[in-house]
This record gives sequence, C-alpha cells and structure tokens, in this order.
Amino acid sequence: MTGIGVTMNRQAKRTVLSGYERRMQAEIVHPIFGYKVSYRRVLEVQARLLARFLSREIKEYPAFVTR
Repeated sequence: MTGIGVTMNRQAKRTVLSGYERRMQAEIVHPIFGYKVSYRRVLEVQARLLARFLSREIKEYPAFVTR
C-alpha cells in the first residue's frame, strides 16, 4: 500500500502558500469582540479563549465560524 499524499511542484507550493498568507493577513471584524483583526490574530484569540474554557475561567467556548 502506498502512502496517501499530494506531490506539488515548486510553483504549486508557492501558489498555495501565497493564498494562505493572503488569507492570514486579511482583516475581518471579530464577531464576538467587534474589533478588526487578521485571521492570524483570530487563531491566537481563539486559542486563548479555548485555554480559558479548559481552565474553567469561562463557562462556554465561543466558537469562531466563517461563512
């Protein structure tokens, strides 16, 4: 049995990473806090909220959902 995976040439990798970076830099208004943040910052904020939930500082984890 062969491994499951994807092989990409150098240009394909650049294209994927470029799209990823564009998304991570895009700014949105955070639905819970109401201020403008990048998707990169959303990941950090959500990680902090999850940590607060797991340590029982907050009763409910406020999930972030797009589209």
